[in-house]
Amino acid sequence: MFERFTDAAREVIVDAQAEAFRLHHGWIGCEHLLLALTRRPSRVGSVLAAFGATTATVEAAIREIIGVAVSDSEALASIGIDLDDVRARAEASFGRGALERVTTTKAKRRWRRRRSRQCWNGLTPRFGASAGLIPFTPRAKRCLEIAASTAAPDLVRPKHLAVALTTRADTLAGTVLERLGADIPALGAELGTMPDGL
Repeated sequence: MFERFTDAAREVIVDAQAEAFRLHHGWIGCEHLLLALTRRPSRVGSVLAAFGATTATVEAAIREIIGVAVSDSEALASIGIDLDDVRARAEASFGRGALERVTTTKAKRRWRRRRSRQCWNGLTPRFGASAGLIPFTPRAKRCLEIAASTAAPDLVRPKHLAVALTTRADTLAGTVLERLGADIPALGAELGTMPDGL
């Protein structure tokens, strides 16, 4: 799917993944794509900012709606367990890297093989956030498809990603834009009239 995406559009996708990691979310949703688009210094980012969707406002709205997940080390620290101390004790008792070794059962290997065949998303196979790869939500996939069809037959640019985000009101990005008071139809129209070279 991503072979028709320009380098700038692919960078937005990678930035969206980074945003999902940073917020400790186990998925890449439309809200992460919107946040990635506001972070990039570009014409699309300027148009979004003109409608009230800046990096700070979008991130604040996401944190308000979804919240930020707590990492394992933060959760353990909240109940008085120091992860670094546990790691040091485990390595002292069982050898260096004792907590990094993962035992994979035969059933788990089979599940991963089956899952990799089913869940190829065009960039990398997905096994879940714990393996370092985050899956797209169904709505985010649909927005990527809309961006590709909007751009057809040309290459998909960040502009097309932004237009796709404004066409779906049932996404979290739509909820964020509504919460920020953005006129979504006017925003979509403004983005749609931008030249394709941007």
